[in-house]
Amino acid sequence: MDVRHLSYFVTVAECPSFTEAAKQLQVTQSAVSYQIAELERRLEMKLFIRDRHSIRLTLAGEILLAEGKKVLASLDEAVKKAKQADDGELGTLRVGFLGSMERLLAGTMKRFQQKHPNIELRVENLSMQPLEDALARDAIDIGLTIAVGLKLPDGYECRELFPDIATVVLPQDHPLAGHNTLSFNDIKDEPLVLMTQESGMSARNWLFRQFRRAGSEPRVVLETPSFENLLFMVETGKGITVLSRHIMKFYTNFQVQCIDMVGDEVDCSGVAIWKKALENPTAAHFLAELDIH
Repeated sequence: MDVRHLSYFVTVAECPSFTEAAKQLQVTQSAVSYQIAELERRLEMKLFIRDRHSIRLTLAGEILLAEGKKVLASLDEAVKKAKQADDGELGTLRVGFLGSMERLLAGTMKRFQQKHPNIELRVENLSMQPLEDALARDAIDIGLTIAVGLKLPDGYECRELFPDIATVVLPQDHPLAGHNTLSFNDIKDEPLVLMTQESGMSARNWLFRQFRRAGSEPRVVLETPSFENLLFMVETGKGITVLSRHIMKFYTNFQVQCIDMVGDEVDCSGVAIWKKALENPTAAHFLAELDIH
C-alpha cells in the first residue's frame, strides 16, 4: 500500500459516495473505484460494503480509517517540517562569541527568537583562539569576534558589525596618561600585562608583531586568563595593556586611562565570521538580524 492508495481510501471513507469522493479528488469515479479495488486486493480484505445507494465501512475499514488518518497527518507534519528546515525556519544554529559581544548578541538573539521560534539557538562564550578553532572544526556555525590579528584563510566570509579601535590601557598616573593618542613607538619599552596565550593567541601574535615593527621585543611581565585581573594589574601599576575600545565599555569600574592608538593595523572592529561552505540555512536569518545594527 502506498500513500496514494491510503489518501484515496480516507477520502472515500469520509464521503457518502464514490461520486462525491471523485469530485474531491478531481478524478473520474472509475479511477476512484479502481484504486479502492486495488487496495482491497493488495490487503486481501474487504474495506467497504457497497449497495446501490451508499457505501459503508467494514470493521477492518473502520480501523484502517482511524489509523490511516494518523499516518497521513504524520506525513503532512513531516513534509511541513522538512519544508521549514529547507527554508531555514527549523533547525539548530551554533554561535560562538567574545564576551565583549554580549550586548550586541543579546539584542540579536531576542529579535531572532521572536521571528524564528522553531530554530534552536545555541551560543557559547569563547575567547579569540578557541572561537577560531571551533569555527575551523565546525563546532560552531558563526563566530562573533574582533578584527585585530584576525587572519582568515580562504573559504571564510567576514562582515563588519561595528567599528572599533585598539586602545592603550594604563594607570591614571602613568606618564603617558595625558596623551590624546599613542602609537606602538610610544609604548614599545613599557612592561606589558596580557591575557594568557590560550585566551587570545591571534591578538597576542598581532600585538607582538606591532612591537617588533616598532623595533622592540615585548616585555611581558604578567599573564592572566581574566579580564578583571588584567585590568586590576594595570590599575595597580604592574604594567600596561592593549585592548579594544569596545571591550573597555564593560569595565568602567577600574581606575585606568584608555588612549586610542594611531598607526597601521589598529582596527579592532567587531566582525562576524563563517565558512563560505556553511550549509546551515538558519544562518542567513541570524546574519540578517546582525545587519540591523
